[in-house]
Amino acid sequence: MTPHMLLPLCLALLFWGCQPKDPLPRATRFGANTFGCKINGKTYIPDGGGSFSGIKPIYGGFYWVQSNPVKRGIYIQTSEPSGQVLNLFIADYRPGVYELNETTRPLTQNLQNFGFYQNGKGGIAYITSTDCIGSVKINKADTLSGIVSSTFSLSPCSTIPGPGQTIGITEGRFDIGSR
Repeated sequence: MTPHMLLPLCLALLFWGCQPKDPLPRATRFGANTFGCKINGKTYIPDGGGSFSGIKPIYGGFYWVQSNPVKRGIYIQTSEPSGQVLNLFIADYRPGVYELNETTRPLTQNLQNFGFYQNGKGGIAYITSTDCIGSVKINKADTLSGIVSSTFSLSPCSTIPGPGQTIGITEGRFDIGSR
């Protein structure tokens, strides 16, 4: 190898080793208890409610409501110390693609599929609706092991101070397990 060939090789190795890594967790399906997405291009990986709050960064999985008929679905709640939260609610528990395109009120009995984001304590709240849609693809939903994994994206609209402002939540993924 000549010295003229060595310099380009060293530069190529240097730049190859310095490529930025994707900070989002990998999209897995084995209950890794991970969650991540990009909110307006900025990485969001929840880290909980703070060291003394006891709030988990990622909480959720399957739910069952004893009613007639029994209601089953998936919910995911995330948080971080700043008060930033992102929640997803799917009114079904099986693998498939679920559209977040119905207007719903999160504290009622007749919940539809929805995504909710708040950008900090007392911050603006955003929710999906008929005009501000999204989708969640449940890749794995194993009620025996408690594992649910998904990819998602949504464009929820602000609710306060008034509807209209939209944010982009992209490259979303989670893998929740009961371990």
